[in-house]
Amino acid sequence: MIWTIRKEELASKLQLIGGLIGRKQTLPILSHILWQVHGDRVKITAADMEMELTTEVDLEGGDREGQTTFPGKKFMDIIRSAPAESVIQIDLQGERAEIRYTQNRFTLTTLPANQFPVMQLRGEYHDRLVPQDKLKWLIGRTQFSIAKEEVRYYLSSLLLEVKNNWLRTTSSDSHRLSYAECVCDGEGFIYEGEDHILLSRRAIMEIDRLLTHSTEKISLRTTNENFFQLQTEHAIFTTKRVEGKVPRYQNAFLDEVRGCMTVEREEFKQALVRAAIVSYSDESTVQLKIIPGKLVILAGAGGQENADIEVPTDYSGESFEVVFNVLYLLEALSVLDKRTLRLSWSDPSAGMIIEEVGSEASCYSRHMIMSFCE
Repeated sequence: MIWTIRKEELASKLQLIGGLIGRKQTLPILSHILWQVHGDRVKITAADMEMELTTEVDLEGGDREGQTTFPGKKFMDIIRSAPAESVIQIDLQGERAEIRYTQNRFTLTTLPANQFPVMQLRGEYHDRLVPQDKLKWLIGRTQFSIAKEEVRYYLSSLLLEVKNNWLRTTSSDSHRLSYAECVCDGEGFIYEGEDHILLSRRAIMEIDRLLTHSTEKISLRTTNENFFQLQTEHAIFTTKRVEGKVPRYQNAFLDEVRGCMTVEREEFKQALVRAAIVSYSDESTVQLKIIPGKLVILAGAGGQENADIEVPTDYSGESFEVVFNVLYLLEALSVLDKRTLRLSWSDPSAGMIIEEVGSEASCYSRHMIMSFCE
């Protein structure tokens, strides 16, 4: 079987699924990509034991049926290294495939396509169309709070909630909590119901990589067999949902606010960046002294190296001190873009809530950073 295809089109589609290519796999077949030709299009799939990514690309010519697998990373590197505007010819001969362009020829070993573990969605499913720019915004506001190394599943995952005309994402690593919500227009919400979808950190990273800031709608599909599927214009992403119940994170924001202040985001952020230079090396902590009219950031080990930085605020209550991990504060500030922030608390010794002043009513986020007990 012989197929021809343009380099630019194939390379761009391989880039879409590249996040699953080249990872260390437990099964040899999972280091391959699945190549399935139907008519004048080829469907390309990459997968691991948890996720699957599929894309399609037009063929220039050749046989109209056939399937095989190619070693994923080698195949992608060969295509990517081809000169611009090259026409790639793929000649499948038994268990070997010959790839040719200009004066170059490569031979790769293949594995049978029927060994490739394609995810099959089973059971009843629900579809929902959502604006991809809003979903990307929600993920960007919350994914940094997902725990990187944590055995408790609800701390190493992100919760996506879909109900009627709103989307919500929540994540927490037990030291911080991020929550974001967007109200979408009703057009396209073809399933009226409520879904609570728990997705792994790796799955969220792949979804975020696929999404753009386009206002075009994408399809979200959930099944009662514990699968989740996201379909964009160029790719289909399928993954297993994380099983289990999630704590009611929203309760953390229900306590009565006993104090608050506003601060300029960029001024506060730069002050923290400077304080981090001499913060405690083991825990990266800074002390915030909140007094009427200003916020004083103190850092250092109490010896000859320290920092004392003042930031003006509109605070007018009683003075107090609280200690935070400066990196957690900076990560929260890095996803915010409004000029002014509101810091509020019920008990400052437990933590503070950071949110933007002047956020659109349709989209907003809150971030709770837990304080250190001295």
